[in-house]
Amino acid sequence: NRGILSGLFDAEAAASHAVLMRGVLQGRDGARLMDRPPHYHGGAEKLFQRAETAAFFGREVGLMYTHAHLRYAEAMARLGDADALWTAVQQVNPVGHSARYPWSLPRQPNAYFSSSDAAFPTREAAEAGYDAVRNGGVDFAGGWRVYSSGPGIFCALVVRHLLGIRPRVDAASGERYVEIDPVLPAELRGCTAEVHVFGRPLRVRFALAGDRAGGIEGCETQPLENVYREGGVRMVWRDDITELTIR
Repeated sequence: NRGILSGLFDAEAAASHAVLMRGVLQGRDGARLMDRPPHYHGGAEKLFQRAETAAFFGREVGLMYTHAHLRYAEAMARLGDADALWTAVQQVNPVGHSARYPWSLPRQPNAYFSSSDAAFPTREAAEAGYDAVRNGGVDFAGGWRVYSSGPGIFCALVVRHLLGIRPRVDAASGERYVEIDPVLPAELRGCTAEVHVFGRPLRVRFALAGDRAGGIEGCETQPLENVYREGGVRMVWRDDITELTIR
């Protein structure tokens, strides 16, 4: 994820790592940190203490940490994979989660969860049956609630990467501008969003024919660079702008 987000990978390396993540790290509940938990043997410690001794199979030991999953979602946005991004957003949205996913145990819909915890009865059962995380046969519970900066990261992902609305300020000139670079799946094209840009309300209509923003009605734009795909556009901000239509 970090190699893609930082642009250190070339296009070929980014594509191959995306395939690897989907094939090895994806569970039914989201992107996981490793392909399986560290071996648990009991007795004298031989590994990192938290992984070795934690009694509860969740978060670091369970390997589905929502912050890391959201970085995976951000990487999918960088690559322009709208369907993967939208799926990743839904996997950690607590509202209606059990209705979308039958393997999701009931969870509080107005709270952010820091992890998804596979409901294995013991550490030994988790190690023996970890393939069920990907293939089915185990339920998933929400982890810690209302955790730290997590909800802000989730909301920023939706606004800045799914909708692709990113206010910027040029450090040298102080000029304000907005990048418009949505990564929307087909089912969301034509949607309207209400956001705030530089403290002002802005209504944005995404009248997209394809999966990229090519221009903004009535505004001059410049193309954005992206080493992995065709980028969106950039426009100079004016305080009199209250609505935009993206095409």
